[in-house]
Amino acid sequence: MRVNKILYWLYFSGLGLALLYLAINKGLTGDETGTVAIVNNLTYMEIFQEKYLGDFNPFGFFILNKIAVDLIDIGSVIYKVIPILFYIGSVYILYKISYLLSKDKSFSLINTVVFSLLPLNLFYALFDRAYSYLSLTTLVITYLTVLMYKRNNNKLKLSYVAILSTGMYIHFFVGLFTAILFILLLIFKGTREDIKLLKTIFWLNIISLVLFIPELLSLVGKFSEVAGIVQEHANLGFVYKFAFTLYGSLLGMTLSPINSLVVGFVGVSIALYVVKIFQSKEIFSEPGIQFSLLFIFISVTVISMTGFARPMYVIFILPFISYIIALFFYKYNAKLATISIILLMLWSNYNFFTSSSKYYVSPQDTINYKYYYGEFLSKTIEDDSLIIISPSYNKSIFDLYSKKETPNVLYINPYIELDEQFDIKFDDYGEVLVFHEFQSQDVFPIIDKNLIHFKIERLVKKAHQGFIKKNEYSYFEIRRYTK
Repeated sequence: MRVNKILYWLYFSGLGLALLYLAINKGLTGDETGTVAIVNNLTYMEIFQEKYLGDFNPFGFFILNKIAVDLIDIGSVIYKVIPILFYIGSVYILYKISYLLSKDKSFSLINTVVFSLLPLNLFYALFDRAYSYLSLTTLVITYLTVLMYKRNNNKLKLSYVAILSTGMYIHFFVGLFTAILFILLLIFKGTREDIKLLKTIFWLNIISLVLFIPELLSLVGKFSEVAGIVQEHANLGFVYKFAFTLYGSLLGMTLSPINSLVVGFVGVSIALYVVKIFQSKEIFSEPGIQFSLLFIFISVTVISMTGFARPMYVIFILPFISYIIALFFYKYNAKLATISIILLMLWSNYNFFTSSSKYYVSPQDTINYKYYYGEFLSKTIEDDSLIIISPSYNKSIFDLYSKKETPNVLYINPYIELDEQFDIKFDDYGEVLVFHEFQSQDVFPIIDKNLIHFKIERLVKKAHQGFIKKNEYSYFEIRRYTK
């Protein structure tokens, strides 16, 4: 009972406080800015019809965000509260599934704590994209599937269709998870007595897919654009993408800093697991381990064959990872290997908690919008300053964080002709501050041409200068032009 109390305290007290701290103090960055731009710049109908601004995800997540923002006006914090709620729901549902299958409270608590501390889970608990909802939805589908094996009734069937169909309107990969789950159920549960239930699940999946056809047609229309998207690392080949995705699923997007010692420690920890597998012959007869390993392998293989080979797209494999870790610790006496992995997880989370960055990487690899559009801007601008912000959809981020009245603001859309947008008398201003995140074309050459007699000063903090790489997909730079 003491162990159970400690585990309860660990999650509901320590982790809860950490989440609260991060929610209040961490700024929005990265792809979150896309969510904010869509929510603030588009109407409900525009989100439903277009969900444009370079985002190919279904409209559901953005609709949820817009509803929350309209109902609860608490500034940027609301964008952190939304994924946290999904994360907390995921942890609760995982415990329910674990206890339903094992009938062991201690094991279920261990499994739940490991799951809650997986760095990728914790990161997306505070990142306003659809991945924490993807995790929650896939867990609810799993829970309903387990319940249907115990008591198959119309209420469960209706709930299954409702969750699956609406889930796909939040993130496409809810459908990928369901397909892989069904295939493995055919393999592991394809006995004669289970065939009837599997037929029922098959038709429930078909009904859910039919309900998703309107969005599916929209995706088909954009398929050529989506297919053309290739993450930069995807050019490094299948083996690299597979290792990157699997490593990131266990330890977050990356570790900071990555060095030979970290890689060696990870290698030794995994080697200990392999040794324990071969020492414990009964492990091969453990259906849960077999199912989990196969599910993880298939999921990572499928995603590694695409240009989207990143850990968050298979966040739904995390319950299977936590199950393997918890089972080794609880049943197979692999405490040393398990503790090594858990220590790595905690260290990765520590980097996230203490870094000024929003990612599990060094601060130079992200943009601190909260600082630059808030504290930095309020201290830097004068009354006769002209602020130029590019791309224009960062207006939403600027409005969230700007702490000083700035009447002279020009928003530049780098997707359209630039010359017409700079039809302005720059000499009327004492200084010009340009905040530019590279998207499609560089605005600085045309600004330099217009401000040829101005002095140029680069103002991005030294900690972020490593992010300025014009050959990369995106970079951020601030320049001050003075007479």
